[in-house]
Amino acid sequence: MNKKSIMMINSSETVMEFSKKMLERAGYTVNCIEGVSKANESLEHHRPDCIIIDRELADGDAFDFCREFKEKSKTPVLFISFDKDDELPALRSGSDDFLKRPVDYDVLKARISILLNMKVESANLDETGESGSAAMSVATEIHEWAPGEPEEISGQELGQEPGQETAREPGKEPEQGQTGNIREMIEPAQEPKGSLSVNTKTTRAKKQKHLYMTIAACAILMIAGVVFLYSQGNRLPDTEITDLGVPLGIFPMIDENARPYLGEAVETVKGPDYLLPCYERIIVEAGTPDIKITLLNPEGNTRYFTFEIVLKDENESFYKSGLVEPGMCVDSVTPERALQKGEYKAALVIRVYEKESLSEITGATVDFIFVVM
Repeated sequence: MNKKSIMMINSSETVMEFSKKMLERAGYTVNCIEGVSKANESLEHHRPDCIIIDRELADGDAFDFCREFKEKSKTPVLFISFDKDDELPALRSGSDDFLKRPVDYDVLKARISILLNMKVESANLDETGESGSAAMSVATEIHEWAPGEPEEISGQELGQEPGQETAREPGKEPEQGQTGNIREMIEPAQEPKGSLSVNTKTTRAKKQKHLYMTIAACAILMIAGVVFLYSQGNRLPDTEITDLGVPLGIFPMIDENARPYLGEAVETVKGPDYLLPCYERIIVEAGTPDIKITLLNPEGNTRYFTFEIVLKDENESFYKSGLVEPGMCVDSVTPERALQKGEYKAALVIRVYEKESLSEITGATVDFIFVVM
């Protein structure tokens, strides 16, 4: 069985390298392209089964690419962006689906699978339509005769010798010893001229009904999966440093906002075989869309971290990061909503992932006071 091919268009080598590894483990072949111009060159020689395009590109506009590509191709396109407001423009430009970063790997795999299945169903419907057209053409050709005129029937069809032809008047029954009414054998009784057979119509209707039911089932499964993953990701963990237990099996993407940490040393506490940053108070400014904060995976660790800020009194997830490598930090975050001035009891949830397998192995929760000034 041939592997499905995916073209990934992105300007970040780190994201493409990580995504390529994870999608190849899922059984796909992945071609990573850095920008629009190289993508167009590649598409001249190879047409992938699915395209994943990021909003931020170095040499072109992702919306324009989608619009131009979808005008001439039915290949599904999955659009990814940090900005939720890009969803409607992306869909209007022709993309088939949209995901907001950071993206969970399991969700990405599910969306790709749904798009590929819909592509197969669409191709089957097109083939059914072509077959139906051919059947209608044959039926029309067979029925192209005028009632009331003598009908010439080949003598060979009646078992006669070559050169001996027989003409039969309409309504006249064949003589004993002949094979019977050939017209009644090849044509349904009382079927109008040029009509499409009932069997062909029924087959096409069943195919269309099957396609619609499949699309509806896929949509229901996708919505149920997203709701389940959202409920898992927003559970409030224990509010003290402790093992989080069994991994959830969800693989976040590399956080593109992560930067090398060049600041002063941060107080840490030793975990089983890694260091965790400690925070007593985190002070931020009110009224700003991006909050200046330092969420650090300390130098010397050998595993990825993800960070989640949870407001304890509201039981609300305030911010989630992607994967942060050792020695890197997230120094600016965009929260889910703005906070009023005041002090909030909060918890910093740190999940720990193996670098090779990307499986979640453990985690911890650190209580702190979130001060908004």
